[in-house]
Parts: sequence; C-alpha cells; structure tokens
Amino acid sequence: MAGIEMCANHPVEIAELCRIADPDSGLITNIGKAHLEGFGSVENTALANAELFDYLEQKGGLAFINTLDEWNRKLENKVSRRFRFPQQSDDFEGRLLPSEFLLKIEVRGQSAAQTKLTGAYNFHNLATALAVAACYGIPGAQALAAVCDYAPANNRSLLIEKEGNIIISDAYNANPSSVLAALENLLSLSAASKWALLGDMLELGRESDSEHALLGKWASGHPQIHYIAVGPAMKAFADACPSALYFEEKAGFEAHLDKNRIKNAVILLKGSRGMKMESAIPFL
Repeated sequence: MAGIEMCANHPVEIAELCRIADPDSGLITNIGKAHLEGFGSVENTALANAELFDYLEQKGGLAFINTLDEWNRKLENKVSRRFRFPQQSDDFEGRLLPSEFLLKIEVRGQSAAQTKLTGAYNFHNLATALAVAACYGIPGAQALAAVCDYAPANNRSLLIEKEGNIIISDAYNANPSSVLAALENLLSLSAASKWALLGDMLELGRESDSEHALLGKWASGHPQIHYIAVGPAMKAFADACPSALYFEEKAGFEAHLDKNRIKNAVILLKGSRGMKMESAIPFL
C-alpha cells in the first residue's frame, strides 16, 4: 500500500498525477483560498481537486468523503463508490469533545482519547486518518492510539513551551482559509494574553491585497488578540487593522521582538513557507 500526496497549483495537474500514480482510492483534505495565482478562484481550485474524483469514477475507485466539509459534499456525487465520515449516519463516526487546548476525540466503540494536536481544524485531519484506517480494516483501538501518539513537527501545528510562553508554530505554509482557522482557534483559547505573528500569504495573485485586507478587517474586529504583521503583502492587513504592529522586513520584526519580549502568552506563528516565520522562535 502507498499513500501518495498530490499537489497542484494549476488545472489538469491532478489529472496528470492520477495518470501516473493510478490510485484505487482517494480523498480531498480540504479546499480553500490557496494557489489563487494559478487557479484564479476557489471554484477553479475545487474543480482541479475534483480531477481526482473524476479519475476514481472512471476506474471504479473509492472516494473518502468528509461530510463536515462543504466542498466534499458538493463534489461527492462525482464518484459512485464512497466511504463517508465522521457524522452519526456515516460509514465511520467520530466527534470532537470539549477541551481547553489539546484536542479530545471520541470514536464509535472506543473510549475518549486526548491527542497531541491543537486547533479544532485538526479534527478533520484526525477523522480522515481514522476513517481510512477503519475502511482498510485496522482495529479501532490501534488506529486511535496511533493518531493520539502523533506529535506535530516541521512547523505544522507544532507546540513549543518556552520561557513561560506557549508557541503554536503553524508556520509551514499559509493561505487565507488556514490563517483564519488558526486565528479562530487562538481566539477560542482562554489565555490572558494572545499574540498572532503573521507573515505574507503568497501565491494569491491579483487577490493578494484584497485577501490580506479582508483578514485585517477580521483582526480589527477581534482586539482580544495582539497582531504583528510582517512582509510587503501584509501592508494591506495592517492598513485594515490599525492596531497591528507592521514590519515590511523580517530583520526589523525580529529586532523588535528581541527588545520587546512577549511574556506569559499564547503565540501563533503563521505565514507562507517563503516567510519562514519560525525564525522568530529564538526571540520569544
């Protein structure tokens, strides 16, 4: 068995990757405002991802459908064979339980379990992994233990405790959808001091200014979080959120952090890969 990640930033690329990999089953993790420079719109992004479902339908393959995801529901009729999750009437059932920081999940037939992941958005990833495991006959307890044992790395929802701060380094990549989800998660935490250190969201093409400004408008309506924006594209964010500190260059940003240490806070680091926002960690 091979699990193969297919990525694209232009139409037809997923179709070509399917021709090469010849998958028997597949899933679309999510569809958001990513790679708009190449796709042009979220709708075009969805159609490009759906090339996987088109291939599976031609082959008689199986599609895993996350029924909590709007685009999964919209696209599922493209393929006849479906394994649906994680709601009660689906093929696999699981749910997110209330918790303060690290996610707790419950799976049909298993006791509740705590993971090493933060962010409600990560429930979709956990449920997907567990649904695939269930479909392929992996015992539920074994699958649940495996996902709960997983510790984030490589700046993907990585948790770091450092000098009284809790750092959520989700700095591997960013787009408007993932940044908003990360900010909503930060907002939901009960910490007294919350900071979002945000770098440019790249590959947005002509939508870059408007998407950064839209995120800034959201931020201006949620002053419970302190914001620092970094990078040329983030100027539009800062213009829409006047309370945010803004640095065009990372050198000035890091010098500011070094002289004005953030203490006893939960700190989110988020930005596109080209921004390498994790470089701020030594100054936190």
